[in-house]
Amino acid sequence: MAKNAHRIATAMAIRYLDAARVLWKNSPNANAFWEPLNHLFAMSAELALKAFLESKGVLEKELKSPSIRHSLNALLLLAVGHGLRTNRDVADAIMEMDQAHSLHAYRYVPRPSEGESFTVYSAHPAVAFKALQQLLDHCASNTDEMRARSEFAEDWPPAVLPVCPITTNELKEWIKDLKDRRDWRETIKDRQV
Repeated sequence: MAKNAHRIATAMAIRYLDAARVLWKNSPNANAFWEPLNHLFAMSAELALKAFLESKGVLEKELKSPSIRHSLNALLLLAVGHGLRTNRDVADAIMEMDQAHSLHAYRYVPRPSEGESFTVYSAHPAVAFKALQQLLDHCASNTDEMRARSEFAEDWPPAVLPVCPITTNELKEWIKDLKDRRDWRETIKDRQV
């Protein structure tokens, strides 16, 4: 790991979140830039989690492994396993963006096979923005230093660590439940066609 690589990744995560804020606040309506916003949110989450993991000594080689590389769920599981104290709101926002981010659906148009459907799940911008602010706070070793890097620190609520942080077992269960619900919806949708 390059010396202070986690600081650079944190700074980039903050810039992606700042860019999302600018886009969100200047949108003509709530849904105008849904995919670009979620791309910015997902990139911020990926960078924040990787920065946290690098600060805990996780090697870049492990973070680039195919099972972890762009999987927000895998990164969050790994981070919680390495001591990240975060909450259900953060986990929910990350889980909503995981599939689309892992498949690069925010950047490339999904092309399902003939007769197949494809749903791009994403987090609502108001929920994602707040959750990512919390994630960055939870990942930071020094929240004041981290917030000083944001162009919009005044929009950040006070940093608070959760009293009862999520566990890896809870997170695994939530990820499985979300996948099961989505699979069920797809099965129902396919039967209606």
